[in-house]
Amino acid sequence: MASSQILTILEESQASPPTSTIGDRLLPLTFFDFLWLREPPLHILFFYELFITQIQFTETIIPYLKHSLSITLFNIFSHSPVT
Repeated sequence: MASSQILTILEESQASPPTSTIGDRLLPLTFFDFLWLREPPLHILFFYELFITQIQFTETIIPYLKHSLSITLFNIFSHSPVT
């Protein structure tokens, strides 16, 4: 029986807030974090059918997603108390 590839990893990267904007800050644990101390969180993937090519996806959508996550992390860290 031949196996078929159903998932292709296009890119793997790490995202963080811009380094010059946050300094040395840590986020304190919240009530919601304690839920995950006993059991790790579930990882859920959502799949969407896009009618664009893989090249269009990697050149347009992925950079926007990375930038959006970076800005989100910046906002989280900039509004947290300094520890």
